[in-house]
Amino acid sequence: MTRYDRDALLASVDLPALADELLGGHHGSERSPTWPCPVPTHAQTGRTPPVSIFITRWGEQRWRCHGCGASGSAIDLVIHAHGLDVRRAMDLLASRAGLRADLDCTAPVRRRPRPPVERVEPHPGIEDYVAACADFLWTRTAAGPARYLTDTRGLPGHVLRLNRIGFDPGPRQLDRPDGVPRSAGIVLPVVDETGRAVFTQTRRLGSRITGPRYLNCANRAAPNPRLAVYRSTDASPGPLVVCEGAIDALTAAAAGCRSAGILGSTIADERVADRIASLGADTVVLAFDGDGAGDRGAARLAGLLKARGHAVARLRPPACANDLNEWSRADGIDGLDAIAASVRRSAHRNDRAPPALRR
Repeated sequence: MTRYDRDALLASVDLPALADELLGGHHGSERSPTWPCPVPTHAQTGRTPPVSIFITRWGEQRWRCHGCGASGSAIDLVIHAHGLDVRRAMDLLASRAGLRADLDCTAPVRRRPRPPVERVEPHPGIEDYVAACADFLWTRTAAGPARYLTDTRGLPGHVLRLNRIGFDPGPRQLDRPDGVPRSAGIVLPVVDETGRAVFTQTRRLGSRITGPRYLNCANRAAPNPRLAVYRSTDASPGPLVVCEGAIDALTAAAAGCRSAGILGSTIADERVADRIASLGADTVVLAFDGDGAGDRGAARLAGLLKARGHAVARLRPPACANDLNEWSRADGIDGLDAIAASVRRSAHRNDRAPPALRR
């Protein structure tokens, strides 16, 4: 098998030119170009493409989507854009650059030592900001957003309160730490094991929104944990239901399930798998969207979790819905019970199956 020197391969790539080639050309000025997100599950809404390219402190070109949080090197860009694995992505880049792997990419490369990565702690003001938003959601001023969550989305008030879901009326009415989105909307916090808020995601409301609907905290305010764990009033351990995003995960919590939501579209990330594995669930039920992208993401994450010794089941919504929240609303008052029963059946079938047949 051909072996590549990763640093030499990446050094041969002009990342902006590669992004132009893979993503259909950039928008904006030459000084501040932006591109569409390469992640297939990221809905491309609005007129401002969310991807930018930057150079790290050790000189490596990287890209980041400011909408969903996906990021990486040229290799990751090819993986997302073409649906390839790492091996084939590196083959493509080597071929594109005209490199012969046996000569050009295996020679020793003098590398500059990388400085130690500093651990970024969440801004202490995030806790106060989340507390203020959680209080504001239940005021008369925020009656519309509260109805959106409880009536339109069908999420019970006690689940919203338990998970500290709030509403941000905007920077003119509410202060926030630098790096927290300066936009009105539903605030979906991530809390740690002690209940302290360590990250926020804002879901913008309205029919004329330009740009992404979901806005994440900037890294200067808090590192993206990539996974948010939600609490349920049912304290039974049970399987862990992992969803694409907060709304579906809150729906699973409302159904009495342990649940977690992936922040953004980096659903097959090793770090996400590590975090899920650390939660100690015997069985993980992947309740991703019922489309091709959801199936591919679930399959990739299932492979990562099985490699870590977890039993994994796939739960797809019925034909009448694309995700858990649509499912709960389509079934009316019985929707949450139907989801809870389906989660139990999925986990039970998986537990009874021989390891070779678990899927």
